Amino acid sequence: MRIDVMTLFPAMFEGFLNEGIVRLARRDGLLDVHTHDFRECTTDRHRSVDDRPFGGGPGMVLTCDPVFRCDELIVAQGREAGFSGSPLRIMLSPQGRRLDMPLLEEFAKAPC
Repeated sequence: MRIDVMTLFPAMFEGFLNEGIVRLARRDGLLDVHTHDFRECTTDRHRSVDDRPFGGGPGMVLTCDPVFRCDELIVAQGREAGFSGSPLRIMLSPQGRRLDMPLLEEFAKAPC
């Protein structure tokens, strides 16, 4: 199974990916995890990824362009690696559905 993680902080995943059952799954070739930094898919010299919320207000949001470019890059890499079909995309959000065992079991049944 291949998992691609899009994040601004790919180094934060190194400890998790190199410990316990995840490390064993990677070692045994059952799990292939790639991390991708949104900043690598920007077009400006400052590698900007933040934007202001539509309509104003406090905080910052990710601008769409680097996220879409990163997604397109990942899909292209998957095609080169021999994957076909549409990838399953999971976007984490505080407003989203809770990531629990029934949801993970549902994901496990999805075609890879």
